[in-house]
Amino acid sequence: MKVRKTFFQMLHEEREQWRKENYLLTFEVISKSTINVMYNSGTYLGDFYIEVDGFWVFQPHSKGGCWSGQVLKMLYEKLQELNKEWEIELTAALKEK
Repeated sequence: MKVRKTFFQMLHEEREQWRKENYLLTFEVISKSTINVMYNSGTYLGDFYIEVDGFWVFQPHSKGGCWSGQVLKMLYEKLQELNKEWEIELTAALKEK
């Protein structure tokens, strides 16, 4: 039996699709240790860079305002992706000691 979606379910799905399309970030590699982060609209958000401990961090270029949870989640997921290899390597090296 096929269940029909309610109006509110369709509205929610439409809104989520709009957010995904309009809050997408672009990541531009500047060097081995720096990545620029921008909205697809071209607004500059900040940079990912490698800190002295070897982990990537995000440095915002903020002039005030706020960011949505979707944008923060995308930044978090990108940081997890960038730091994954280093964390595995570091954990293995510490286990050897």
